[in-house]
Amino acid sequence: MMDRAPIIVGSVGCPYTSLPWSASGRKEKLPLQVSSNRSLHSIYTSPQPFPGPFMPARFGIETPQSRRSLRGKSAPPCGGWNIDTVHGRERSNQPEDISVKIYFDESGQTGTHLLDSEQPYFTLGSTNIEEEEAAEILGRCFPHRQGRELKSQKLLRRPQGQRGFLDFAREVGRTPERFCTVKIDKRFVIVSKMVDFLVEPLLRSQGYDFYAGDYAVRFANSACFVFEHLLKKSEAENLMRLYNKFAREPSIATLRPFQAALEAAERSGPHGSEVTLGLMAEGARRFNALQDLNAFQDSNDVHVTAVVRCMAHWQALSPGPFDVVHDESIHFFNRSERWKLLIKPDIEPQALTLGEKTLTLPIPVASTMSARSHECPSLQLCDLIAGFVSRASAPRSLDEERAFFQQAIEAGIGELTIFPVDAGTEFANGPPERASGPDIVDRITRLVASPPELEG
Repeated sequence: MMDRAPIIVGSVGCPYTSLPWSASGRKEKLPLQVSSNRSLHSIYTSPQPFPGPFMPARFGIETPQSRRSLRGKSAPPCGGWNIDTVHGRERSNQPEDISVKIYFDESGQTGTHLLDSEQPYFTLGSTNIEEEEAAEILGRCFPHRQGRELKSQKLLRRPQGQRGFLDFAREVGRTPERFCTVKIDKRFVIVSKMVDFLVEPLLRSQGYDFYAGDYAVRFANSACFVFEHLLKKSEAENLMRLYNKFAREPSIATLRPFQAALEAAERSGPHGSEVTLGLMAEGARRFNALQDLNAFQDSNDVHVTAVVRCMAHWQALSPGPFDVVHDESIHFFNRSERWKLLIKPDIEPQALTLGEKTLTLPIPVASTMSARSHECPSLQLCDLIAGFVSRASAPRSLDEERAFFQQAIEAGIGELTIFPVDAGTEFANGPPERASGPDIVDRITRLVASPPELEG
């Protein structure tokens, strides 16, 4: 059977607990800084997300007699940083002028290390503005720039660079649909992945569909509330640190300290945390029975998640096919086999829906290639918007920085559409629905699996 985890959760980074992965998913506009999440206390009317009878001790959780295997076959390397696919016909017969080029560059990249207080967000900027036009935009906005490459990290800290960025913000405001950004809260992702890898397999083994009706989204929000507002800060940080280490270096040696910490937190946790911590602790205790540790490698990836989300934006504007150009990112191209599964031309075209979200497969990508940012003006546009969103989202901005951010928002970059992966305010109340057939993860897994693996 095909591997659930690397294809869906590991590569698309918990798309069902956290990622609004369609054009109809949640969007947000700048300004990005909001008031403290402690205001959620007035919204979170049921701090215990399940009624009493659903408490883990009374849940009757049993070791499943049969479970879905997570043992999958590793795809071979792509053989370089150019990934070519053919959608229904030979690429040589496809007119080049109908392909749409989409560019990507990122900010806040820390690889699979998600617990980084200095870079709490991963952002990915994307545009369909090709290189000649992008060079003209950069020339108009930054006429005094030195060197061949503009980098937001340096530019946004200097008065002259900020003045040029305000001109760039006006360019974005005139055609905001030509840009999009994904903003991923890394702390939320850690908690969401704990939900995906500990709670979901446990409930699935008992016959529940964790993803039906967007239940996973609500449970992840509930879990994040517990970690951010109910647990002691030191305890929450320790749990996330131990999980982050386990996810990066999966082994019995790294699993055991995490299991012990969860069990201790379950025993001493405050009211309202019982269900979240109880299910997580039980899932951790039964991790080897419910999962394959060997298939857990690289499960902290969020990069492909962000690319897939941006592509949904571009698919809503054009049927494609698309030529994807990404900066030279080892974090993306080292995971090319996962990306290739979602753009396989032999997949039967299908729109998979979950609540208000839709994932259309295959993503019509004709080629995926890397480029050097200093040689590609389009990638520099992506870096500018990704870097701005990352810096404007940072919780510890200085007063003068916040004043500049507000100026840029008012100048036009406030029209930029951002697809956030962060905690929401809808919470779980009661158990998920009983499964009535394959869940959304199974359906996608079967769709992208090759025929021989499906027959097995």
